[in-house]
Amino acid sequence: MARNGAQHVHAIDIDEVAVKNTLTNAFRNGVADRVSAAAQDLYPWVPEEKYDLIVASLYQMPVDPFEQATSHRPLDYWGRNLLDHLIRMLPEALADDGVAYVMQLSIIGERQTAELLERRGYRARVVDFSFFEFSELFTSKGEQIERVEEHSDAYHLTFGETEVMVAYLLEITKKREETTRR
Repeated sequence: MARNGAQHVHAIDIDEVAVKNTLTNAFRNGVADRVSAAAQDLYPWVPEEKYDLIVASLYQMPVDPFEQATSHRPLDYWGRNLLDHLIRMLPEALADDGVAYVMQLSIIGERQTAELLERRGYRARVVDFSFFEFSELFTSKGEQIERVEEHSDAYHLTFGETEVMVAYLLEITKKREETTRR
């Protein structure tokens, strides 16, 4: 974004290595003076300002509640916790005329996203999508993914022997009041 003219880019990621890579890439591309980054978990993050643009690709994995917990986060039966948290934060994080580009997987469903956005005065449209083959991790969570699909609008596809999900790129903006001409 800095190479395309953004005056300031601030990146957060829970992974220290990702933060270091961001800063290294900014230096290599001659934009280090306009890029900052911090290792930060999204849950306790408090936006220091409202951003014109937010770009997010968040972890989305349904988790069986009977599995052994391996994270400090609560178990995420539906795989939506981080996405839903980000949506709830938009009023504090996104400028009124700002845009958020958020990746959402088909295995967590769309209806809940649309409802959360509507309640907060936002709308979304799909601006791109791609098919992603289930990796070993998604295959190992197959039973839980199927449970989520049985109880929601979540889905994945099977082409021959290959299971795939759809990754949607959502463009999220604040709803504008419609004015009517008389």
